[in-house]
This record gives sequence, structure tokens and C-alpha cells, in this order.
Amino acid sequence: MRLPYLDKVHPSTVKVKIRLALIALPLVIGSAACYPAYLLLLQIFPLIGVNPDLPLDAQNQGGIAVIVLVVVLLAGFLLGSFVGFFANTAVCRYLLKWDQSKIDTVFYDQEIPDSWRKNQRG
Repeated sequence: MRLPYLDKVHPSTVKVKIRLALIALPLVIGSAACYPAYLLLLQIFPLIGVNPDLPLDAQNQGGIAVIVLVVVLLAGFLLGSFVGFFANTAVCRYLLKWDQSKIDTVFYDQEIPDSWRKNQRG
């Protein structure tokens, strides 16, 4: 089942400069959120009996540690990406002085202005 809003704007039809501007904050904040997730992992590993100084495959709880590692880092990245998404809307609202209806149209309804589209030939 496809979600209906995914068919509205295909990324290849949007100018590269606009695409980079829209993805920068979620990507940077999402990536930066992995560091606190890593620090959390350093606290969790001793609780499950894993020595962070040794390779995971050489330990009895290595498989569980890998699962915990993936889950915590993924959760950190997703949480940071959501924060970045809302930072994008805050930048548009308060720095670019967009009204709420334009923010809703661009970010939630995914209908972009024609000036953001690449020139279509043919």
C-alpha cells in the first residue's frame, strides 16, 4: 500500500539547491544525535555484561550488544532527524517569515511552489 502523499513531489523534480536546504538540518542534527546515543551505549554495555574495550564478537553477549547498538543508534538518528524536520519549519516560520498555511502546504501536504521545480522540457 502506497501512502498518497508520496506521489505528490518526486525529489528529482526539485532544484538541487532546494533539496540540499531541506535535508541539511535533519541530516546534520540526526547525525549529531548519534554521539549522545553512543554515550548512552557506554552506560548500557556494562549492564548487559559487555566490555566496551573488547571486540563484540569475542564476548558472550556480543549478539545482544550488536542489537542494542543498532537500536540505540537508529533511535538517536531518527529522533535527531525529527528535531531537524521541526527546526526546518521553525527556520521557515521565524527567519523566512512564512505564514502557517505556506508551511503546512510545503512540509505537511508536500506541495511545493513552481519556482522550486526544475525547468521541464518537452
